Amino acid sequence: MHLLYLLLAAIPLHLPVDISRPASPALPVYHGETLEIEAELKDRGTAFNVALTSPQLYYQTPGMGNNWWTLPATQTNNLLRATFPASADPGNDRLICFLGSAGENFRAAFILNFRHSPGAVPNTVELPSPTLDFSQITVLNSPYETIEAAASAHTNLTSQISAVQSDVQAVSNALVAAEADLSAQIAAATPDDYAAVKAQVSANTANIATNAAAITTLQSSKQDAINDLDTIRAGAALGATALQNFTETDPTIYNWAKAATKPSYMLNEVAPNSENWLGVQGNAGRGRRCLAHRLFGGGYFTIRVLGNRIYKLVGFGGGGGRGRFG
Repeated sequence: MHLLYLLLAAIPLHLPVDISRPASPALPVYHGETLEIEAELKDRGTAFNVALTSPQLYYQTPGMGNNWWTLPATQTNNLLRATFPASADPGNDRLICFLGSAGENFRAAFILNFRHSPGAVPNTVELPSPTLDFSQITVLNSPYETIEAAASAHTNLTSQISAVQSDVQAVSNALVAAEADLSAQIAAATPDDYAAVKAQVSANTANIATNAAAITTLQSSKQDAINDLDTIRAGAALGATALQNFTETDPTIYNWAKAATKPSYMLNEVAPNSENWLGVQGNAGRGRRCLAHRLFGGGYFTIRVLGNRIYKLVGFGGGGGRGRFG
C-alpha cells in the first residue's frame, strides 16, 4: 500500500494508496501554503522498499507535456519526503505531481487542487527548459538539400576554422617571440641604461613643461597683438570719420581759394583798356604767342601766353630803351 500524508497547518491528511493499484488522489490545498509532503510506499499492506537514485518532487500544470518543475526530495527506507514552498506556487488551480526518480518509480502520484485564500499572491515561476529529442524531430526546411551538401558545408567550415586557428597561432607565436625579445633586453640592460632612460624621461618632461609655458606666453602675446590691432583699426576708423567730417574754418583764406575749382578771368576783366593791346608780337616771344601792351610815352611791355588764361611778362621796349625778361 502507498500512503500519502499531506501536512496542512500541522494537520496531516492520510490517503491510502496501494502501488499495485495505480491512482492519483486529488488533495485540496490553498494558495500561499507551504506543504510538507510525505509518501509511504506499501504493497498490499507491506512496506515497499526500493532505493531511488535521485528522488525529486516533479510537478506541472496541465498541458506542459514532458516539461516539469522539480524540487528536491529525500528517501528513508520506504518514506519519500518533499517540501512544496509557497514560492513554488505558479498560481494555477491544478498541479500534477509525482514523488519519485527519473525512469524508476512514479507510483507516488497525486494532484494538488488549489483554492483561493485571502491575501495569497502566487509567484511567477520560470518555465522549465524543455529537452529536445532530435530523433523525434522531422526537419521540413533544412538549409541543405542533401546530406552531401551538408557534408560539403561542414568541410568548408572546418577549413575556415583551421585557417583562423593558423592565424591565431601565428599571432600567438609573434607575441611569444616579442615577449622573449623584451625579456632579453630587460635582462641585458645595465643600471646605467636605466639611469640614461630615466634622465631622458626627466629631460623630456622638463621640455614639455618649458614648451607649454612658451606656448602659453605666445598665445598671450598673440592675443595682445590682436587687441592692439583692433584698437588701431578702431582709431583709424575714428580718424577717417573725423577727416570726412572736417570743415576748414581759417578766416584768412578766401573761400575761392578753398574751392576745388579755382576761378578764371577773361583778358578784358584783368586789363580794362584792351585797346592798348597790340596783338601778337612774334619777335618778342621767339615765335610763341605774345601780346604787347602800349605804355604812356610810346613804350610797351610784352607778355607771353602760357596757357588758356595764364600770362607771363617777358619784356618791354620803346620810349628810350628795350629790355626783356626770361
